[in-house]
Amino acid sequence: MCEFRLVVLENGEEKVIDSNIAYLDLERMEAVKLGGERISLKGYQLKAIDFLNHKILTIRVK
Repeated sequence: MCEFRLVVLENGEEKVIDSNIAYLDLERMEAVKLGGERISLKGYQLKAIDFLNHKILTIRVK
């Protein structure tokens, strides 16, 4: 299994929100870490999943 970093794009820069993300639960709009901890993605929009660099890219919704 690949671990991903959860990244937000702000002002053209990537800022890491969290790491060790195992998968996304899109029904609940949450990222789930390897240990089962859930991180809410409410207020964010999924922009892309970069499989080569193991990043989940998001932007803030205004």
